[in-house]
Amino acid sequence: MRPKALMIEPDIPTRRRLQLCLEAEGYIVLEAAGGRKGIDLAVQRRPDVVLLELCLPDMDGMTVLKVLRDLSQAPIVVLSGCDAGAHEAAALDNGADDYVPKPFGMGELLARLRAARRHAMFQWDIGLSTQPAPSRFEGGSQRRLVHEELQLQ
Repeated sequence: MRPKALMIEPDIPTRRRLQLCLEAEGYIVLEAAGGRKGIDLAVQRRPDVVLLELCLPDMDGMTVLKVLRDLSQAPIVVLSGCDAGAHEAAALDNGADDYVPKPFGMGELLARLRAARRHAMFQWDIGLSTQPAPSRFEGGSQRRLVHEELQLQ
């Protein structure tokens, strides 16, 4: 199944350029020119990744970011022409997985999307514990058991 990318971007030429590149990478592209439409699409279509411009015509991009993060753990990559210094830390603190200032190279953006999706798909297959790891004595010395050995016991 092809992954879905939601692009919330008011600038038509930027949307077209992103659409062509994302489709060439195998994405189904969902487009919104503003935050309200973007949130609606996110609820209806459940994208695998979101590209979000913070400078939106209908609502504050940081608010859109917070709403999207509350709705989903899908990776959110902020693409912004706004003042990067003022917004980058706030975007990351409010749930963005990455921040790419405009103008950007398409190769770099696609690599960042792949990394964000890879990180989102990573799951631990063992529970975390504050207990010390199990161990056994072999040849007079103690060693910790590896994950495979724990499953066999």
